[in-house]
Amino acid sequence: MSASTTAPGFFQASTAPALSLAAQVGGYAWWYAEVHDAQGRFGLTLIVFAGSVFSAEYAARLRSGEAVTGLDVPAVNLAIYERTSPTDRPRQKLWVMNEYPKSSLHTSDHSIQIEHTRIVTEPDGSLRIDLSEPSTRFFGKPGPRLSGQLRFGPPPRVQLPVLLGESPSHDAHFWQPLSLFSSATVELRLENEPISFSGTAYCDHNFGAGRLEDCFLRWGWAHGFSDDGSVGAVVYDTTLLDGSRHRIGLLLHKDSAEPEIVRSRKPPSSEPPLDGEDFLWLKVPRAMSAGTLLARRIRRSALLDAPFYARFGMELSDEERLPSIQLRGVGEYLDLTRFRRPSLQFLLRYKTHQVRVSDGPK
Repeated sequence: MSASTTAPGFFQASTAPALSLAAQVGGYAWWYAEVHDAQGRFGLTLIVFAGSVFSAEYAARLRSGEAVTGLDVPAVNLAIYERTSPTDRPRQKLWVMNEYPKSSLHTSDHSIQIEHTRIVTEPDGSLRIDLSEPSTRFFGKPGPRLSGQLRFGPPPRVQLPVLLGESPSHDAHFWQPLSLFSSATVELRLENEPISFSGTAYCDHNFGAGRLEDCFLRWGWAHGFSDDGSVGAVVYDTTLLDGSRHRIGLLLHKDSAEPEIVRSRKPPSSEPPLDGEDFLWLKVPRAMSAGTLLARRIRRSALLDAPFYARFGMELSDEERLPSIQLRGVGEYLDLTRFRRPSLQFLLRYKTHQVRVSDGPK
């Protein structure tokens, strides 16, 4: 599939293609939303899974030979970051990693609901996310409940899915950019504490018919948008099991009819340099690129540091297409060779809450 676009509006992005692959043994689909506070204080990342790809339980059930699918393993992951001053590192204010039983997942063509959390696309092209989740403490203990709502304005364009890679057994993995930038409002409450801000959101979703580690060695991506929310860009940089590296970028101006697709036609001269600065567990690329679109990691911007996965601040630039313009956002890096180890996957249980419910959403 290509990166061609549909008409504006989240309503154009049906859940059906993603859920059809999530229904395969080992399959998954996730919906990703990220919001940056216009005042620079808060940041929020939300991932809703039909098939939690980082679930130790999902991986163990598959290893045992059980024919479990992504629809059997729904989950909600959310992190809120807060910066108390412009010069401080952002700190994690809240962590949610809740895995639910199969009965908690409810879907329609334009919505996905896991227990009391729901993503729904509105007929006017906007997106509404209703949240109600217990926070997750260490050792998987439930903490204070977070509730409220996120609202995203209609995106300029919704891209069609892009093929990122295919495993040796021909399981395909797709990425669909839903919005490189949208206006956003956040109205949440953590027990008695309100968390409210407005800013710019990035949204996408990924889906595949098999395990990520059966297709990829490494997985990196980064996105960013301009301070005024009028330009957005994203870079994907993945390495397959056979060592081939795939790089693609998208660049969109608010007034553009179509996003510009940036591809790397030539093989890279070398792998991206790695370093462990700011990270305890993992060495992380200093940069990712697609053609002339370059994403550089920002120093002292680590948001998440895990034995196989990192999230961090990024700056994107393209001197050919965006002279003198810097886009700021977030990058992620995943080492799937490390993730494949069952002993490492076991550690994930300490940051995951297994929610046991006896009835459906209310």
